[in-house]
Amino acid sequence: MTEVGLLIFLIWCVSVTFVFFVTRDIASPQMMFMASLGVFFSDIFFSQYNLYIYAIYILLLFIVLLTTVIYFQYTPKNHNFHYDLHKNKQVNAPYFSLSIFWILSLPAIIANIYLINMFGGLEGYMMAAKYGTREFHGLGIIKSIISTYYPVSIFYFAYVIKNINSRKVYFFFALHFSIVVIMAILAVSRGTLLTHILAMILVWHYGKSRVKPFTIVSSLGIMLVSAALLGVVRETYSVSEGEVDFGLKGKEVVLKSTWSILGVYPLETMVEAEHIEKKFGLTYLTAITNFVPRVFWPEKPDPGGVIFTRDYAKGLGYDDYSHFTTGLLPEAMINFGSTFGLLFGVFQLFVLLIFLSNYHIKNFIIKRSAMRTDYEVFMTIIYVYSIWHATMLLTGEFTSITIGWLIKIITLSLVYLILRISFQK
Repeated sequence: MTEVGLLIFLIWCVSVTFVFFVTRDIASPQMMFMASLGVFFSDIFFSQYNLYIYAIYILLLFIVLLTTVIYFQYTPKNHNFHYDLHKNKQVNAPYFSLSIFWILSLPAIIANIYLINMFGGLEGYMMAAKYGTREFHGLGIIKSIISTYYPVSIFYFAYVIKNINSRKVYFFFALHFSIVVIMAILAVSRGTLLTHILAMILVWHYGKSRVKPFTIVSSLGIMLVSAALLGVVRETYSVSEGEVDFGLKGKEVVLKSTWSILGVYPLETMVEAEHIEKKFGLTYLTAITNFVPRVFWPEKPDPGGVIFTRDYAKGLGYDDYSHFTTGLLPEAMINFGSTFGLLFGVFQLFVLLIFLSNYHIKNFIIKRSAMRTDYEVFMTIIYVYSIWHATMLLTGEFTSITIGWLIKIITLSLVYLILRISFQK
């Protein structure tokens, strides 16, 4: 660590301790954002950066601490988040309701099989997935259909742990989850499977039984190491005659911690940019315009990641089909300049934390909600996905994260609606 980096790290540690002491929840909105600042900005502890970058990082910590103080003001005194959740009576749900999850999973499974056949089988599909953004260009609809499998699986998981005690039910869910694993591995996606497992942990934490801090922290550590390993595998693996070679033999570096610069690299790049051509909010609009094929609208606005990689982060080896992620503050700077963009990004962070904290206090502190009904299952998953995507906005591209969140919300709403209709019938 550098001398300044060590000081920043100590400030982060003290901030995390304070936030956890106030919220008493390892997965509270403030703790989630603190984790993101500690993980995806971690290169700031080890490398030299401009003093302005250090100041911005301290400002981000301050915003999280400020909302924590506000959180404390509206939290019942002597609250204890780690109460025993309501124990549901273990019952066997009608099998037709469980079959709904399999029926709603079929479009994603069929779309994935179609995509595999499009590339000539598993071997061609896995090699295409290595350069997915380029090879799957123009196949956004199919990829979106495939992505619906994951929220259906999360709803399935929450529904099973809510009130069912049956080995047969557990077996079929395990089979459903194994398809999640297979789909993620074939797509060579570092984040898909890991974030899906983390979402399952958070659903359990908020709807079934409080997960101990050690479990969440150790799980996050395992996921980061796995992501770093998969980062190398994604670049080196090859498939030949049905055999997969991961390309790690004799390789000196088997971990690629790109995640450590996700927050600081785009921020540093935008701060040091000689000139910023302001987009005045157009990159946020692409969360809607991206659904319009470029064939019908060739001049439609580009997302923040495309603009950042093309105009500012040159020499990274990215092409027209792939781009580096932006982050909350860098994307705001792309739209409104370095000064006003910084203020706008900080305001966005403040609003996100206040909104999420308000929901967290009302439902998990005051009402002490648990997954007693299908509606509470639905809202718990909505909250888990919302807090996760909001946290990822700190280092991600607004458009891709918003679209991913919308697909999940629409899918979950469809599942809940069909479950309600089926029970009424």
